[in-house]
This record gives sequence, C-alpha cells and structure tokens, in this order.
Amino acid sequence: MKKEDLKDGMVVEVDDLTAENSNDKLYLVYNGKLHSIYDCGYECLASYDDDLMYVDDDISLYPQVGTWNIQKVFKVKDNSIGIIERFKGENLEIIWDRDNFTDIINWHKVPKGTKVIVTSVYGTETPAYFEEYEDNMLFHFVVCDSLKDDFTGYVPTPVRYRKCRLHPSVKPKVEWFD
Repeated sequence: MKKEDLKDGMVVEVDDLTAENSNDKLYLVYNGKLHSIYDCGYECLASYDDDLMYVDDDISLYPQVGTWNIQKVFKVKDNSIGIIERFKGENLEIIWDRDNFTDIINWHKVPKGTKVIVTSVYGTETPAYFEEYEDNMLFHFVVCDSLKDDFTGYVPTPVRYRKCRLHPSVKPKVEWFD
C-alpha cells in the first residue's frame, strides 16, 4: 500500500499511543487530509511518505505518543452511510495491515544489527537490534538492546521475543522477501 493508493472515503488507523480506545486511532481520508471525528482534528497526508510512514521530525521527540505511522487501511463497505457510521468495525473491511505485511519477510535474510521493535508477553513495545531468527522456537526472535563493540569488547546479552517487527525507520530490502 502506497500513499497514492489512499482514496477519499477510506479509513486509516494510525499508531497513536495516547488514544483512549481503538476508534480514536481511526481517521477518514478526505481531500489530502486524515480527519478525526472524535477530536475534530486532522493531519495532512503531506506529513507521510510513500510508505505511509509519518515523517514529521518533531514526533520523534515524544515517543510516548506513538509513531503516527498508518498501520491499517480500511474500505468502507457501504458509501451511502453517514460519517460516524464509517468508523464502526462492522462497516469496515481491512484492505492493508502493516503488521501482516511484515509477516512475509524472510527473517533469515534480515541482517544482524537491523533496528526492530519487539513486543513483550505483556504487550510492551521496545526498540532493539535484530540478531537472528530461529525456526521451531516459541520465542524465535533473538535481539539485543545494543550492538557488539569490538573496540571496548562489549558484548550485549541476547533476549528472545515472540513478536517482532521492523522499526519504522527501516526500509525493507527486496532481498528480505521470498
């Protein structure tokens, strides 16, 4: 899914950690903007790159608010319904999901040291550096909180996680896919 694929009337979900519920993350695409019906605010599509990643540098100063990257894109099943009805789950059909997109990555091809986001069993997301992927393991992603330093001799302790995705700053390489 690319920015040019977004059409007026579609609904998107953004990565907003301040949202009180999932509906607060939903925005209506209209006239080059993402419109919220809950706080009367909007965000310009110009603030997103072609891969639907939020590129406003100021957001990185406030990690507690989320990345604001577009995570999901929905098509409204019936365009004759009102605006508020467009935000209800039963009226939406998902047509793109960033998390499911990363499932098609061949993690054996991702190089060590690639920036990732791991999710703990408690749902906490943490930035890390990818080390390796091991098949047939429940916690198959091996990551570290820092990189090995040959100069100082520092070797980070690897930790295993069950869920991992590429960090928003990482652009996937074609060779990482099967």
